[in-house]
Order: sequence, then structure tokens, then C-alpha cells
Amino acid sequence: MKAINIVLDGFLEKIIDEHVQDAKELHGTHRDFIDVMLSLMESNNARDLHLGRDHIKAITVDMLAATMDTSRQDFRFLPFGSGRRKCPGMQLGSTVVELVLAQLVHCFNLELPNGMSPDDLDMTEKFGLSLPRANHLMAVPTYRLIINV
Repeated sequence: MKAINIVLDGFLEKIIDEHVQDAKELHGTHRDFIDVMLSLMESNNARDLHLGRDHIKAITVDMLAATMDTSRQDFRFLPFGSGRRKCPGMQLGSTVVELVLAQLVHCFNLELPNGMSPDDLDMTEKFGLSLPRANHLMAVPTYRLIINV
């Protein structure tokens, strides 16, 4: 996730820099949302706003996220397909995964192998559709429920 945040931050910085450069060349003839935010940032009348580049990037990301439809039918379960050809077992599949995960959490204590501490975990990700971990997370399950014989 950190790698994606760095790439997104660089992308938004480039957009803001292009708007700053275009504002010097176009002299305010073409104004969009980022131009308005930059002019508010530079104006002395907006002392109460405390608007900076980080705020402009955050507002832009919020606006982009608000326009995305992330409901179950579109992007959340992409491997199941969507539209007329979506998998009819999507609901059953998601329910089974939830139940199996709940059973594992209920029946087992999960510990890190070889006395490893949580700080030693490698949480880097590799880029892909679902951002999988670069190295698998290893855990040692120990049965925690009492067995009646």
C-alpha cells in the first residue's frame, strides 16, 4: 500500500505542478478545480483555510474516490465477473469464505513462527489486481478449544 501511496502522491504532485506551470502561461484563461484551489492557497484572504498542497491532493483523491462505484456488482468482486455474465455463485462463495475464516479465527490461536516479532514482518506488496504480499505471511496455528474425549 505504501508503494501505491508514493506513486499516487507523485502523480498528484505532477498534476499540481502542471497546473502551476499552465497558470503562468495561460494567465487564468482556463480554470478548473485544481486551479481554483491553487488560487485559494496563494491568496492572502484565505488565512482561515490553511490550505496547502497536501490538502489539495487529499481533496482531489476524495473527489476521485467519490466518483467510483465500488458496490458488489462492479469492482469489489471482480473475479466473479459482472453484468449478465456474472457468476451466479458469487453470494455463496463470499459467504463460504467468511464462514471458513470465522471458523479458523474461532478454533485456532495464530502465532508467528520461531519467536518472530510483529516488527519483523515483511509487509511489502507486489503490484497487481488485488495487491498481494511480496512474501507470504506465515503463521503457526495451535488448536485452542478443549477436546471432550
